Amino acid sequence: MDFYDRVKESLRAKSISIKGMCEKLDISLETYNTNRGRNMMPRLDVVTRIASFLGESIDYLATGHTIAPLTDVPNWQHLNEKQRHAIHQFVTLDTKTERFEDLCEDIDRAYRRQQNDNLANHVHG
Repeated sequence: MDFYDRVKESLRAKSISIKGMCEKLDISLETYNTNRGRNMMPRLDVVTRIASFLGESIDYLATGHTIAPLTDVPNWQHLNEKQRHAIHQFVTLDTKTERFEDLCEDIDRAYRRQQNDNLANHVHG
């Protein structure tokens, strides 16, 4: 299933035609169909408008990944950038091409670093 299949599926669930979507979003139906026929992704601004219109994430339409937005993680705002990066890596891990053990070690290092930073700040703060 590719981008266009996922768009079509989402449109079908909402009882909207591709033509109707293109008219509503002021997207050229001809260009949409040409890109689809060539298996080319639309421009990012078009993908963004389509995703917003359908209520789908760009990531889902482009890749089929159905993970929750990372901002939904409890206390996300309290994590530092390294922790956010580690969580993002974990959630988007492709176990066919990446070693799970390496990622776990990275997450453990980030966690220990944060704990040490918290301890140092508590002692000195």
